[in-house]
Amino acid sequence: MKFKGANKSLDTLNFFIKTNKPCTSVCLKEPDPDSCMEVEYSNVDNQDPGKPNLPAILSSDKTMSLLKPDPKSCMELECLVDNMEEEPERKNLLVLPSFEKELNASSCDGTKYLNTYVGDKEKLNEFTVLCVPDKTDVESPDIYESVNNLQSVSPMFKNDPVLFMNKSITPGLKLIQLEMGPCQPVATDLPNGKFPKDESNPPRSFSTSYYTKLVNGKSEHRSWITYSPSMNRIYCWTCKLFGSIRAQKNSFVTTGCNSWGHLGGLYGRIHLHETCKDHLEAELNKIMYINNNRVDIQLMNSNNKHVAMNRAVVHVLMDIVLCLSKHNDAFRGHTECLTNGTSGKFLDWVNVFAKHHTILATHLENIKSSTKKQRLTFLSKSSQNSMLNCIDESIRETILKEVKAAGMYSLILDSTTDVSKLDQFAFVLRYCTNDGLIKERLICVDETVDSTGNGMYELFCKVCDKYNLNWRHDLIGQAYDGASNMQGAVKGLRSLIQNENKSALHVWCSAHCLNLAVVDCCEATECAQDFFGAISSLVTFLGARKRTATYVEFQKQLYKNQRIRRLKSFSATRWTYHDRSLEVIQITYKSIILTLKKISLEETDKKNRHLANSFLKQLNSFKFVLTMHMMRNIFSITTPLSNYLQNPAIDFIQAIHLIKVTRQQIQDLRAMKTESVYENLFTETKLFCEAQDLEEHDLAEVRTSRKKKMSGEISSDERITSANYRYVCEVYRCSLDVILSKLDDRFSGSENIFKEFSLLLPERLELNKVSPNKFDYLVNCATTNDIKMQCKHSKHTINTNDLSDQYDTDSDDSEETIHVTAIYSALCKMGMVSAFPNLFMAYKGICTLPPTSATAERCFSKLKLIKTKLRSTIGEKRLDNLMLISCNPDRSIEVSIEDAINKFASTSSVLQKALMYC
Repeated sequence: MKFKGANKSLDTLNFFIKTNKPCTSVCLKEPDPDSCMEVEYSNVDNQDPGKPNLPAILSSDKTMSLLKPDPKSCMELECLVDNMEEEPERKNLLVLPSFEKELNASSCDGTKYLNTYVGDKEKLNEFTVLCVPDKTDVESPDIYESVNNLQSVSPMFKNDPVLFMNKSITPGLKLIQLEMGPCQPVATDLPNGKFPKDESNPPRSFSTSYYTKLVNGKSEHRSWITYSPSMNRIYCWTCKLFGSIRAQKNSFVTTGCNSWGHLGGLYGRIHLHETCKDHLEAELNKIMYINNNRVDIQLMNSNNKHVAMNRAVVHVLMDIVLCLSKHNDAFRGHTECLTNGTSGKFLDWVNVFAKHHTILATHLENIKSSTKKQRLTFLSKSSQNSMLNCIDESIRETILKEVKAAGMYSLILDSTTDVSKLDQFAFVLRYCTNDGLIKERLICVDETVDSTGNGMYELFCKVCDKYNLNWRHDLIGQAYDGASNMQGAVKGLRSLIQNENKSALHVWCSAHCLNLAVVDCCEATECAQDFFGAISSLVTFLGARKRTATYVEFQKQLYKNQRIRRLKSFSATRWTYHDRSLEVIQITYKSIILTLKKISLEETDKKNRHLANSFLKQLNSFKFVLTMHMMRNIFSITTPLSNYLQNPAIDFIQAIHLIKVTRQQIQDLRAMKTESVYENLFTETKLFCEAQDLEEHDLAEVRTSRKKKMSGEISSDERITSANYRYVCEVYRCSLDVILSKLDDRFSGSENIFKEFSLLLPERLELNKVSPNKFDYLVNCATTNDIKMQCKHSKHTINTNDLSDQYDTDSDDSEETIHVTAIYSALCKMGMVSAFPNLFMAYKGICTLPPTSATAERCFSKLKLIKTKLRSTIGEKRLDNLMLISCNPDRSIEVSIEDAINKFASTSSVLQKALMYC
C-alpha cells in the first residue's frame, strides 16, 4: 500500500494503520469545517480492479482529536490499550494529514471516497484522527492483512510488548508485567500456526530457538526476549522495565528487531545486546527488584528496622516510667550511670528488664561500648520528662473527653503547702459518665502565689481556659473546705464564681464538717480535755527509741501472732485519727502499763520516772478508762460515716441521709436512761478493768458539801451524791449535747440544699399500695448492687455490709433502700433516657453535685509521697505529670503507649527520625 505524495509523516501513518492502535488526545482542537481533505488509497503493486479502495467516513461524532506535531519530526502518538475493550466500535483509526484544500467527495456505487491532493510539506500543520467502522466493505489485501492480524492476535496476547511500548512504566504496571512475564509464544499459538516470514531471499522468520542459549553445554532460557505477534518483532523486556535512561533508548526497546538473519551467532544482535553493559545492569536491577533487594527498599527497610527497634526500646521505657509514677517512686539516684551501683530506680529497672528483653539489652550494650557520647539514648532526664509529659497528655485527653461528653460537672478545689513551702493548688472535677458511673478526676496541680479569693479565681479561670472548659455554662456545683478564701460570702472563690454562674451551688465539705464536730466534742468538757491531753503526752513520752523498743517487746510477749501496733498522735486535720489513737491504746493497754512500770523502776532520771508514775496513775484510774470507752462509743458512730463520705460514688442526698441517721443514733445515746447507761457503759468499763488487772474498778466517791438552808427557803438543796450519776450528767450527756449542736450548726447549709431536692427523693418512687406505680420496673432493678459495683471503681471502697449493719433502721424495708446513684445507673443502663429525659437530667445533676472535697485531700496525700525532702526541688511540670498519673491509676483510663510514643517522637526532629516509620 502506498500513499500519494508519501513523506515521513505518511510513513508514520502507515505504521499506525498496520498496528491498529487507538490514539491518545494530546493538544486537541476542533478541525476546521472549511478545510479540504481528500485521500486516495491505491493498490499500486497489487491492483485489483474488482475491489474498491478503502473508505474513510468523515463525521463530527467520529472525529476524535487533533494533534500538533513537531514540524521537524514525525507524529508521535501514545497507544491506549484500555480503549480497545471499552470502545469496541472504534477499532480502525486513521491519522490523516490536513491541508488547505477543499474536500471533494466522489461517489462510486453509492459509496463516498476521499481523495487527497498533496501540497507542500510546510502546509502540514495538524492531523485529523478519524474513526473507520468495522462494517466497511473494503477488501484491500495488504492493509487488511495487517489490520486483521492485529485484531485477531493482540487480544490473545495481553503481554504483547507493543501494547505497552509508549506507556510510562509505573510501579503498578511494572508489577503487572512481572506477573504476566515476557511474551514468548510458539508457532502453534499464532492464528496461522506459524511465524510470519519477511520479504528477504530466501524468506526468513522468527524461531523459538532464540528463547534459549547454550551455556557450558546446558540450555539456558532467555527471559529478556519478548516477541510481538502484532509487529513480528522482538524486544528486550528487561531493559524496558528495569533499564536505565540510556538503556531505554536502545533499539531493542524502542523499535524492536526483525532482522532474522542477523540475530544468532557470536556476533549476532541478540548476543551483542545481552552482553552489553546496559542490559547487564537491567538484569541486576530485575533480580534485586524480584528479591525485594532494591537499594531504596533496602534503605527503607533498614530505617524501618532501626525505627522498630527504637520503638520497642521506648515502649519498655515508657512502661517503666508509668509503673514508677503510679507507685510514687523516685526515678533518679545519686549518679545516673548504667554501670554505677548508685543509679536510681529507673536505670535499675532498665537493667532488670534488659535481662529479659533482647532489643533493650542490645541498645544498652551499644551505649556502653560506644567511645563517643551518644546523642540519643532515651535514658536522660529530659527523655524521662518528655515521656512523662506524653503519658500525662494521653490521660488528661481521656479525662477531658469524658468531662465534655458529660455536659455538666462540679468543681472540687483545695490548696496545701508542700515540703518546699510552696502553695500547691489541686483542680478536681466530678462528673457522671453515660454508662451510669460517678467519677472524680484530678485535672492538674499548679503552684499558686496569691492564695486569696481573687488569686484563686484567676488561677481557676486560667486552668479552664487552658483546657477549654466552659465553666460559665457547664459548672453546676463547687465543694470546698471551711477556709475563708474559698467560701467567703464577699471575696471568697465561691462568691466570685457564682457572680458569673448562678447555677454553681456551693457545698461545704461534709467530711470536714463532721471532723470539726468531732473535734468540738473532744473539747466539750474538762474531763475530755484532760483525757486527750494525757493521751497526747503519753504518745510523746513513749515515742523515744528505747521506750518504743520496750513497748514493742511487751506486745510480742502478750499478743503473739498479732501484728505490732504503733501509738498514733492526735491531729485536728486528720479525719478519724482520734478514733485510731484510742483503738491502739485500748488494744495494747496492758503492754503500755507494763512499759510504764518498767520505766518507773529502771529509769534513773527523776523527771522521766515522775512522768512514768503520773501516766501509770492516770491509766489505772477508772475515770480514764470510762472516758476512753465513752469516746470509743461516739467514734464508732462517726468513723464509719467519715469513711463513707470519702467515697466518690456517694451522692449528695445519700450523704445527707447518712448524716441524719448518725445524728439520730447520737440522739438515742443522749436520750438513754441513766439505768441503761449504767448497764451498758459502766459494765463494759468494769469488765475491761478486771481484764487488764487495774487498780480501780469504779469511780471514786467524793464527799459532797451541803449548803446551809436559809430561813424562808422552800426547796431543799439538791446535790448529786452519786459519782456515777455525776459523770453521766457532767461528762457523758454534755459531750453528746455538744456534738449534736455542732452537727446541726455545720450542716445547716447542706440541709437547705437537701430541701430543694426533696421532690426527687428515692422514697417518692416507692411502690404505692393504692395505685400501681409507673416506676415499678425501675425500682426493682435499681438495687443497692449498683452502688456496690460503683464502689469497685473507687480506690477507697467501703464495706457496704458493715455500713448496712451500722445504719440499720427500725424499718423492715431497710434492705430495699434505693439510692439516687442506683436510679441514675438504671436509667443509663436500661436505655430509659429518652423515656424520662427530665428525670434523667435531674438525677444526673444530683449525682454530679459533690458532697465532700475528699478527693482533693487524697491528692495532697499523694503530693507528700511524691514531693519529699529528698525530692524537694522537683520541677512544677514534672510534679504535675507525676500527680496526674498517680491520682488516676485505675484501669478505666487506658494509656495507649503507641500514641504516647508518637507524641514523644513529635517533640523533636531527631526523635521523629528515630521513632517514625518511613
